[in-house]
Amino acid sequence: MKKNIIYSAIFLLAVLAITGCSKKSAGLTNVVDYVVLKLEGESQVLLGLNEDYVEPGFTATDKGADVKANVEVVIVDMMGDVVDEVTTDSPGIFTIYYTATSEDGFTITESRQVLVYDPLLEASIAGEFVVDFEKSQRVDGSRDWTWQDWSDYYLNPDNWSYSDYSLKKITLTFTELVPGIYECDDLLGGFYTGLRGYGPLYKENYGASYYNYYSMGGLVLLNADLSIDLISSEIPSWGDGLDDFEGEYDDETGVIEIHSIYGGMDFNVVMVNSNKL
Repeated sequence: MKKNIIYSAIFLLAVLAITGCSKKSAGLTNVVDYVVLKLEGESQVLLGLNEDYVEPGFTATDKGADVKANVEVVIVDMMGDVVDEVTTDSPGIFTIYYTATSEDGFTITESRQVLVYDPLLEASIAGEFVVDFEKSQRVDGSRDWTWQDWSDYYLNPDNWSYSDYSLKKITLTFTELVPGIYECDDLLGGFYTGLRGYGPLYKENYGASYYNYYSMGGLVLLNADLSIDLISSEIPSWGDGLDDFEGEYDDETGVIEIHSIYGGMDFNVVMVNSNKL
């Protein structure tokens, strides 16, 4: 009965609101004027190294008038910096934003992505990699332990109150954004998220979106000689990134070795493609 009264009250308020709006809006129009902005060509362009980028162009009209000259074009690189042009001397990702404001003051934005890659690069690190607990190591001067040493320590309830969340196996993913450029979910080899169990712990208490809160996510570049360079990195929990980074990939064994420095500690992570296990 109480629910019916509430629903009736809500319905009555809605009717009054509609009636009031009808009286106030009499003789007015709800038509919003936006610039008709259309990109020509593809919204995603793939370029090999040293190929020239040629802008496909766009059209823009406002109430039938050509306003192309008023469109603001901004180029942003994969580091989030505004640049003057798309450069192709090294692999990279550029996003071009086209923004137009109508005569009535309403703004619309379209975007195009330009992906620059090395056509000579045949290898790929896309996929899942399993961290080698025996070969991976964190060196900090006090406990120069392997992942297995840390796992044994954290799985012991006497040493750590969150032992139930510490993982015995850690799998990392490299997602290919463009040939040669990859996004990795944790360049620290899952040390905090997996070994210490912060990932499962935060997921259970705060939701799935917090699983990688202690993961050092980042972008890396795979070179033709199979060395790996760091493009960018960040760990959400502390808001900073790696201080140093070196990596290499063995295409025959499917092994990636990463040496990085973070917080004054050396992280030597060894992982193998799951397809090679």
